[in-house]
Amino acid sequence: MDFVVQYEALIDDAFYPVVRHDGSHGVPHRDLLDWSGETIGKRWAPAGATMNAAFTDAMHDIRSNWEYYREDFFRRRP
Repeated sequence: MDFVVQYEALIDDAFYPVVRHDGSHGVPHRDLLDWSGETIGKRWAPAGATMNAAFTDAMHDIRSNWEYYREDFFRRRP
């Protein structure tokens, strides 16, 4: 089983991926992305976290923190 939850910001008529939670590599994690979509930071889920729990946490994280992620993304604009 795998999942992807991604926040994309609409900026100047284009969508940019800002943060992504997924279960690739067999372990749930969060990727912080740069303006070209490359991973600049990775946070692994705690050991033993299930994909279901990680998905629920990912939805909560993005719903609760999307404004912070957007502001941080703009601070890193090239």
